[in-house]
Amino acid sequence: MSLYDRLDTKEGENDLHRLARQRDRAGKDVQQVMVIKDKDGSVLTSEESVLSRWKEYFKKLPNEENEREKRLDDVEIVNQELQQISEEENGSKCDLSRFSSTSLRPEAQKNEVDFIPPNRRTKCIYTPLELQYLEIKEKHKDVLLCVECGYKYRFFGDDAEVAAKELNIYCHLDHNFMTASIPTHRLFVHIRRLVSKGHKAVQPSTGDIMYDSFQDLASRSELESRILRVQPVEILLPSSLSEETERLVNGIVAASTQDDDRIRIEKMDSEHFEYSSAFRFVADFYGDTTSNLTGVPQQLSAIANLDRPVIICLAAIIRYLTYFNLEKVLSNTRDITLRQEAIEEILSSESSVFPPLQALFRKLPDLERGICSIYHKKCNTQEFFLVISALCRLEVELRSLMPATQSQVQSNLIKDLILDIPKLLAPAHDFLATINEKAAKVGDKTELFVDLKDFPAIRQRKAEIQDAISEILEHRRQIRLVLKNPSFNYVTVSGQEYLIEVKNSMLSQVPNSWIKVSSTKSVSRFHTPFIVEKNQLLCQLREQLILDCGDAWITFLLHFGEQYHVFRKAVGHLATLDCVFSLAEVAKQGNYCRPLVLENERQIRIKNGRHPAIDLLLGEQDQYVPNSTELHGDGERVMVITGPNMGGKSSYIRQVALIIIMAQIGSFVPAEEAVVGIVDSIFTRYCVIIFTFYMPSILSNIAVVH
Repeated sequence: MSLYDRLDTKEGENDLHRLARQRDRAGKDVQQVMVIKDKDGSVLTSEESVLSRWKEYFKKLPNEENEREKRLDDVEIVNQELQQISEEENGSKCDLSRFSSTSLRPEAQKNEVDFIPPNRRTKCIYTPLELQYLEIKEKHKDVLLCVECGYKYRFFGDDAEVAAKELNIYCHLDHNFMTASIPTHRLFVHIRRLVSKGHKAVQPSTGDIMYDSFQDLASRSELESRILRVQPVEILLPSSLSEETERLVNGIVAASTQDDDRIRIEKMDSEHFEYSSAFRFVADFYGDTTSNLTGVPQQLSAIANLDRPVIICLAAIIRYLTYFNLEKVLSNTRDITLRQEAIEEILSSESSVFPPLQALFRKLPDLERGICSIYHKKCNTQEFFLVISALCRLEVELRSLMPATQSQVQSNLIKDLILDIPKLLAPAHDFLATINEKAAKVGDKTELFVDLKDFPAIRQRKAEIQDAISEILEHRRQIRLVLKNPSFNYVTVSGQEYLIEVKNSMLSQVPNSWIKVSSTKSVSRFHTPFIVEKNQLLCQLREQLILDCGDAWITFLLHFGEQYHVFRKAVGHLATLDCVFSLAEVAKQGNYCRPLVLENERQIRIKNGRHPAIDLLLGEQDQYVPNSTELHGDGERVMVITGPNMGGKSSYIRQVALIIIMAQIGSFVPAEEAVVGIVDSIFTRYCVIIFTFYMPSILSNIAVVH
C-alpha cells in the first residue's frame, strides 16, 4: 500500500509521526512529504498546502502519557467545575503561566477550557508531575531541570527548548508545557554533549580509575593511541606544553566529526605538575581527609609507591575536582559543634540580626557564578553591574548589622562571618564608582567609565573625535555663505550625519563639487568633499574607540580578577551563613534534634530515627514509623535486615546513612536522640537472594549494612 492510500488510515498517521520525529528543518518536511493528498483525494502541490495538511495531521497525533488528562466526556462538567473553583477561591487563583515556554493562543486566553481541561479528580489544569516540576523550578530557577520518568529523562518548558537546541533532540508541546526527553541509558552520551557545548557537568559516581605511565616517542604515538582508545570527555593539561604535544592534542580535538564528540580541554598552571609540589599536595590531602582514622600510613605508603607521573596527575585531578566543591562533609568535631551552635542559636534566639539577614539572602543573584564569569572575562556590562552592585549592597547592610551582631549574637561562627564579610567586600565600592550605571545597564562601553585618567587611550580617542566634530561644525560657516542661509544647520536622516539639505528649487546654488547623498520630491541632500573626508575619519575614530573601550574593559576585568579570591572568600562566607539558616529552617519544620558527634568513638546510636525525605512526604498523615539503630565498634557491628518486598529495608538503610551525613555536616537530624562517630566513608550493598520454598511465589530480600 502506498503512502497516498495509507494517508487517511491509522498507519498513515504513524508514518507522518515517524517523519516528524526525523525532521530537521521545515524545508525537509516538504521534501519528505512532497506529494500528498487532501481529504478529497486531490494531490497537493504547493508548499503552503502541504504544510497545512501536515499540521492538520500532526495536531491529531495521540499523546499516550497525557491522553487521560486532555479528553473529557462532557465539556459541561468542566465548565461547572471551573465555575465552582472560581467561586471557592474567589478569583485568587495562582498564576503559573510564567513557567510555560509558549504563550496561549488568543482564543485560548479567552476560554482556557477549550485548550487546557482541568483534571477531574484534583480540579487543577496541571498534572501532578507538572505541579512537582513547577515547585522545584520555582526554587531553582537557574537550573536546567531534568526529571526521570520511567525509562527516560524529561525536560519541561524553557529547559526543554534549551535541551532541544543543545542536544539536537525533538521538542514538542505536551499538555501545558513544551517537553523533550532522552533515554536513561543514553544519559552519559547527552552529558558528554553538554560538556562539548561548554557546560560543566558533574555526575557523582564511583566509577573506574585507570592510570598508566609510559615512555613516549617523538611522534607521540603512545599518547595518541591511549587518547583514541579511552575517548575521554575532558583532558586536563598543564598551561605550557611542548609544540609536538600541543599539535597532537589540537589535532585530535579538531578531528571530531561532530561538535557533540569534541573533547573539552582544561588547562592548569604548570607549577601544579611539578613532582615536589604534587607529592606534597597529595600527602596533605590524604592526611587531612583521613586524620584521626586508622590506616593513614598504609594509604600514604601506597601512594608513594606510584610512579612519579601518576602522582603528578593524581594531584592535578584532586586540585581540579576541588573547584566543584564535592567535599562538604566536616571531619572534625570542632567545626561540627560550631555549626550546631549556630543552628541552635537561630532556633532559640530573638536577635534583631537574623530577620534582615535572611531577607537579604532572598534578594541576591548567583554571586559565585557571577564573580567566576567576571574572573574569566565572560560577562557583559549588565552582569558586571548586577554582581558588583549586589556586593556593595551586601557590604553596606552587613556593616550596619555589625554593632548588633557584636552585642546580641553568641555563636562564634555567625559572629565571625558577619564581621569578616564587610572587610572582604570593601574593594567592591571602588569598582562600582568607576563605571557609569546608565551605560552599564544598556551595554554602552564607550560611556562606561566615569573617570578616564586610568584609560588614556579612550581619553585620547574621544579628544580626536571631538576635534573632528568641531571641524565639521566649523565648516557650517562656509556652507551658509554658499547657500546664503545664515540659519543653516546639518540634518541627520536614516543614520546619515551632517547632511546639507537644500530645496529642489534652489539647486542652482549648489556647487558641482558637492556629492549628492539622497533626495525627495521637495529636497536634496549633499555632502561637501570636506565633510566626506572628515566623516570617514570620524567613522574610523569611532570604530577605534569601540576597540579601545573593549581593551579597557578587559583590563578593568583583570583588575577585578586581582580581588577575585577575596570576593570568593566573602561569597563563601555568605554561602555558609545561608547554609546555616537553611539547616535551621529544616530543623524547625521537622522537629529535629541536635546529634552528639564523637571524634574518637565508633558507634551509631539513633533513637526513633526517621528518613528525612519520607518523613516530609508522610508528615501530615503521621504515617511514618520511626526506627532505632544501635551499632558499636566494640560490640554489635553488623545488622542483617530481612523482610518482604516493599517492606522498607532500603529506606531504613538510607535513613541511617542520611542521618550520619546530616550529623557530620553540622545539621540537626530527624530523630529523638542521636550519637554518632566521625566516619570517612559510607558503603551500602544490596544483595537480592531468591529462596525457593514449597510456595515458589514467596520471595525474600536480604539487605546487609556494613
